[in-house]
Amino acid sequence: MFCYKCGTKLDDNATSCYTCGASQVANNTSTNSADDQTYGAFNGSVPRGQTTPTWNPQPAKPPKKKNTGLVIGLIIGGVVALLLIVLFIGGLSDNGNDVPNSPGVYQTNHDQEILAAIQQAKERAAEAKFDQAVTVLDDAQQLYGSDVRIDNQRKAVKVAQHIHNADALLAEKKYDEALAELETAEQLYGKNDDLTAKKKEIVKAEALDALTALETAENYKEAIEYIDKNLSAYKEDTDILAKRNLYVSKYKTQVITNADAALKTDGYEAAMNIINDALKVIPSDQELTAKQDEYMEYKPVDLFSLNYFNAAENFGFEYNDPQEKTDNEGNAHSKTYEFQHDFRYSNTWVEYKLDKKYNKLSGTFFLDYDWRTTKEEAHFYVYGDGKLLYDGVQTGGKVPFDFDVDITNVDILRIEYKTNIWSSSGFSSAVFAGIFDNVQIAKTN
Repeated sequence: MFCYKCGTKLDDNATSCYTCGASQVANNTSTNSADDQTYGAFNGSVPRGQTTPTWNPQPAKPPKKKNTGLVIGLIIGGVVALLLIVLFIGGLSDNGNDVPNSPGVYQTNHDQEILAAIQQAKERAAEAKFDQAVTVLDDAQQLYGSDVRIDNQRKAVKVAQHIHNADALLAEKKYDEALAELETAEQLYGKNDDLTAKKKEIVKAEALDALTALETAENYKEAIEYIDKNLSAYKEDTDILAKRNLYVSKYKTQVITNADAALKTDGYEAAMNIINDALKVIPSDQELTAKQDEYMEYKPVDLFSLNYFNAAENFGFEYNDPQEKTDNEGNAHSKTYEFQHDFRYSNTWVEYKLDKKYNKLSGTFFLDYDWRTTKEEAHFYVYGDGKLLYDGVQTGGKVPFDFDVDITNVDILRIEYKTNIWSSSGFSSAVFAGIFDNVQIAKTN
């Protein structure tokens, strides 16, 4: 059947029209209506010669068309509205791939063109064609208006140009000029990770260059101090760390070699001074600290501070500390010793048991300032196990002198003091003062 209102073909049992929504129930119950949509309507006549009416099937009348233009318009409007909705949703989806749906979303119909211009600018910058890259971005801005993406890319291109210039200066080892180029970029465009990384690269390159020169000259101490002073920010850098470890190793070899040589030629204090200076450069180094402990056995001992093993009956000491004694040249001496003995005797002596532990005896012998005009003589002798090892004399007009005596393998060391002054009066006093200063025994390497 057909809808009585709009003519749409319907199922026979339809109760309403699919298109216009008109109800079909009342129409289906009328069999004699002029709008009957069924085939074979009863016409109520009886043919001649028949006593009963006949069912005369006839084609149904075509439905009347009502408001067809309105229906078509509604259909077209619905389709257009659906297409607009689909396009709008698709547009939001495309924009969401590039920028967030938040304040600052780019409301433009030229996203693809802008992104293409940015990509082209990136490619030009990668080829170091920075002016062309900027031109591409400027043209895009003129065509499509102000856009923060274009502004950001222009800034990135300018920064890349400064970094490129700095690399060229770095290749020529113009470190200060390269750093100045990057600082200019920071002032214009602000700090960023690329500029910071490039500055560190330049500082490191300059440092490695300076370190190479120091290494060539074997100035390892200066190289270590250079790293510690100028490259504190690079302590975790593998190249700088490896350099420092190398220099520390080589410097310690130098220090220990020099200290051992000094111990042989100049003694304990000279060797220890070298080690102590090195510990200021590499504090708490275990190898150098161990050397300090090793050298302690070579530390000189004040001979006259030891308990003597044997002495003459008339032997005595006068120890002057902190009072200073002045020699015949007017120089002051501290921690001095004066031999004392009875004037009835012209000599005295003292012995020390060394157990062959030492091999050097050293000190200074001078005349007291008050005796600087005397004509008398004061002698001292050094014996090792009964053998004379040294003989020194002091008198008026003679300057102080140092002595250095080899006492290697000496068990009993004897110091004898003798003057040519003698008295039978029994008066006991210090002899005229021949004085010892800084008398030490030491073990040398």
